Amino acid sequence: MKRAAEKPVSELLSLAAHYTSVAVDLALYTLASRDQLAAREVLRLERAIDDYLSDIIAGTALAIRAPSQTGLAIGIVVLAEAFDKISDAAGDLAGLVLRGLPVHKFVSASSVCCGEVVTLVRVNRKPLEMPSLVDLLLLRRDGEYRISPEWSDVREGDIVVIRGPLEEAEEFSRAVGYSIYSQLSRGTPALISAIAGDDLSNAVLQIKSLARLMLDLALHSLLYNDKALAREVLRLEDEADSLYIKGLEAAFAAGNPAASEEMVSIAVFIKSMESIADAATMIANITIEGLVSDFLVETMEEAEEAYLKLLVGEELEGKTINELGLEDDGFLPVAVRSGSTLILPVPRDYKVKAGDLIIVKYYQPEGGDPTEALEAKGYKVIPPGSPEG
Repeated sequence: MKRAAEKPVSELLSLAAHYTSVAVDLALYTLASRDQLAAREVLRLERAIDDYLSDIIAGTALAIRAPSQTGLAIGIVVLAEAFDKISDAAGDLAGLVLRGLPVHKFVSASSVCCGEVVTLVRVNRKPLEMPSLVDLLLLRRDGEYRISPEWSDVREGDIVVIRGPLEEAEEFSRAVGYSIYSQLSRGTPALISAIAGDDLSNAVLQIKSLARLMLDLALHSLLYNDKALAREVLRLEDEADSLYIKGLEAAFAAGNPAASEEMVSIAVFIKSMESIADAATMIANITIEGLVSDFLVETMEEAEEAYLKLLVGEELEGKTINELGLEDDGFLPVAVRSGSTLILPVPRDYKVKAGDLIIVKYYQPEGGDPTEALEAKGYKVIPPGSPEG
């Protein structure tokens, strides 16, 4: 494997983006599963991103040849530092598991309550095929990572990180002879029911949802050089800060000496989510300060997590977000811009109007372009960098 310093800055930045996304989702999985193997993998990813940050800074400094390139350099370094901040937050979450601290049920529940999960599996045996809705994100063999490997490349003894619906991921883990995940799946209904109710559970779930939303909006604002969306991220930062304080207040109010260690998990979780929200603000500021460059847009387009704007056509007017079935096709609605109004999070019963812009997140398909299928359903796909974006 190439040493990080030998790779171009664009590749390092793309790798950092990919590893950061996996690290956060895998860290959340560890909180619900207590899976120490997965927690150690999060720390491996965090260390890799630390190395990438220093090499990105060094490579960028060497590449700058004129004062006119200063803005480009600042944008690259700030984006890399934001990824580093997010991965540090993921490492803090994994550290709870590695230290053997009990994880509060509200933290466990909020980590698995959104349907799709990212989990780590050791391949003890290799069946002929994977479940259709499970994606391979990473493969580690002999200390080296491979991004988005083919199933045909996987061998017995490999460590793989997968993403998919809870039931499909459990099916995969059983098929390859790795049983830890099924323990999480059996406990999930009880975990999810635990989040309904008091101020503390609401604060934990809300700050997690808000932090992830802010990160999606910030990355989208960068890809589309969308200053209005970036300013919305800055506005949401105040809400995240407020939730952080409210969450800590609720944790201290609900705590008792017997549950003090569990309350530590809540404090670390809330702080980690607040750090992700801060990183989203750093990314949004790249857009607001006019530091978006073709280099950044092209680099981020290579990341596995991708964003699009969909312009709603007349034939779709009046349908609800749920009826559009975007999630069934792998597109997660992040926000809707209707005229001058930004709607977020998007209610499932929101009825779209012709001319609405739907911001969606998806995962890059292997060797495919999703735009043709979307346009056939009545959307105009606005690509990153487009003036209409």
